[in-house]
Amino acid sequence: MIIRRIYISIMNSDNHLFVSLYYPQIGWHSLIKAVVIPFADRLEEDFGRNCCILHLSYLRGENIGLTCRLPAGAIRDYGRLLKAQSTDFFSNNRLGRKENKNYGAVFFQDFPVHSVKFNLHRFPLEWSDKIREKFLFPLATVLELVSGNISSILSEDEIDSLSVITFSFYLQVIAIKYFSRYLSDINEFFRYAASMMRGGGLRSPDDDRFAKIYLGIYEENSEVLIQIIDEVFNGAGAWPTGWARAFAYLDRVENKNDFSTIYREYKCLMNVIYAQLGLDGRSMIGFLNVATRLEWKRPS
Repeated sequence: MIIRRIYISIMNSDNHLFVSLYYPQIGWHSLIKAVVIPFADRLEEDFGRNCCILHLSYLRGENIGLTCRLPAGAIRDYGRLLKAQSTDFFSNNRLGRKENKNYGAVFFQDFPVHSVKFNLHRFPLEWSDKIREKFLFPLATVLELVSGNISSILSEDEIDSLSVITFSFYLQVIAIKYFSRYLSDINEFFRYAASMMRGGGLRSPDDDRFAKIYLGIYEENSEVLIQIIDEVFNGAGAWPTGWARAFAYLDRVENKNDFSTIYREYKCLMNVIYAQLGLDGRSMIGFLNVATRLEWKRPS
């Protein structure tokens, strides 16, 4: 099953199961297929709805993060079930370095591979309330779509940094396709967004260093980006699908023809997507700098 519709309580973390499955990134696609999707299927069968948000993470090691909304009384049992299924998978599919027998001797070191940890994250509850107060895009729908895309698309082949960045290309271009209906000039919008990001989004030498690193990655793959723009804008491809409903809300937005309104929504939306894909939000300046060098035409 592809992870589809989620039901998430933004207000209360007590009824959520937060799990981190530590496994080398080169095996994430297999872990998603063998453990994550069947577990999501089981929850949907038992509770009549899909309960899971999936995110990629590098917090103290490479891991797949799951946030599952469950009845409070079911959290312990389903946590044990997921741990048992994951442990069984790890025992039969060992990857990466040998286990660190001295784990714990150094503070904040990576967790051992082939391990399951609970309550290390609160994704996305740690910032969802603030987003809902200040922004208009449907957060739950976006989280659902990215989860579904990860489980159906990124699980097909080995996941590496380039495949994740390429996937982020698609989502950024898809967002611009829908936002562009309200933009008088797409190219002028990108120049505005890049100037805003450089002027207000980078606040330290580290920020600037990360931005330059990501700019290099985007520049090296600019031909891929041009291909993606053609696929998304001109209908040459249909991947990934389902995103129209994430942008239906724009019809109700006031001042949507104003660059600043669209920029605020676009920036926050992409920060959510970056976080779910395990990317640094500062990579946006790399995308925007490359985007300003291209000639964007209104979608056909």
